[in-house]
Amino acid sequence: MAVLLVISTPPVWAESAKALIKEAEAAWQRRDKPLQTEAAIVLWERALRLAPERTELYIPLTRASGRAYRQSKDPGERKYWSEEARSYGALAAEKNPSRPEALALYGEALGQWAQSHKGPKSLAAVRQAVKNLEKAVSLSPRYAFAHMLLAQFYEKSPGWISVGNRKKALEHAERAVEYGPDSAIHHNTLAEIYKARGRKVEALKELENTLALKPPKDAVPETRADQDNARDMLKGL
Repeated sequence: MAVLLVISTPPVWAESAKALIKEAEAAWQRRDKPLQTEAAIVLWERALRLAPERTELYIPLTRASGRAYRQSKDPGERKYWSEEARSYGALAAEKNPSRPEALALYGEALGQWAQSHKGPKSLAAVRQAVKNLEKAVSLSPRYAFAHMLLAQFYEKSPGWISVGNRKKALEHAERAVEYGPDSAIHHNTLAEIYKARGRKVEALKELENTLALKPPKDAVPETRADQDNARDMLKGL
């Protein structure tokens, strides 16, 4: 299901890719406001049409489409955004193969697509996601975001038909916190894995770490959302 977003369009001659990218980044900074994530996507897309050589823009397009997926409540919209994120993620990884961020975001997008498309193809997407994430950490061994995503894939996927591996899940979750202690979702992911193993004291500590964090400037809305999730998780301990 496409999302209709109307943005006043100046004449092509009045646009420049640089100006559009600046507008997109400003909209992204306001992404916790209604339709600002979608506005950023539209602006980055227009910038790419003007400057197709700016292939690094596929990276923020993948990230923004992934956020649109997470924020959508309607199943049709979630499916649409999962497809957008997967398409942009494939281009991000193809055009930026040496950038761990591109590979990790593609891996995340494949996971979102798999959640929206149940069946044998979703299992193949999960395997492809893990392959991209493993490549990301091979390029950057201390890349905490990729370790966190690997932890989630290994923990939540069934081992007998997919990539599930509880030992690897714990290892990657602990590395994510070690390498990225300022990210709330890293602590939450490790807390979930500790809780699943009955290690409630350690899970509680990780959730307390989440709540004690000061949101980084580049992740304020995400940190606040993760802190809300941590409060909900505390009720279940």
